[in-house]
Amino acid sequence: MSYSYNKLWKLLIDRNLTKEDLRKLIKASPTTIAAMGRGEGISPKVLERICLMLQVQPSDIVEYVPSPNELPDEQIKQYIDDYFRNYDRFRHDEKITYTVKELLSIAKERMLYPDAELRRMISRCS
Repeated sequence: MSYSYNKLWKLLIDRNLTKEDLRKLIKASPTTIAAMGRGEGISPKVLERICLMLQVQPSDIVEYVPSPNELPDEQIKQYIDDYFRNYDRFRHDEKITYTVKELLSIAKERMLYPDAELRRMISRCS
């Protein structure tokens, strides 16, 4: 399980605040801020202090981002199929290609595609 605090980081930039300013404002430890930087969850108390001090709702600052292993088979197949349907557009985006490689690895473990088709898709991502 992973979380994205990108909305919070953007909000800090918009308000001309640093992560250190936030840490002091909410009286959090450096470990908590570091955990947020790694996309880890935080305690409800910390989330409450951030929302209170910045006058925001949780959805304004954090999003749940499931790890690829948590995705159901059909969603994995949908992401992979969408990637290859739009291959010319996405193939130069290293982040997207990396994610698809991860999904293909999971698809292989779960046997979501015939071996020949999976090998063909993997070779296109190399």
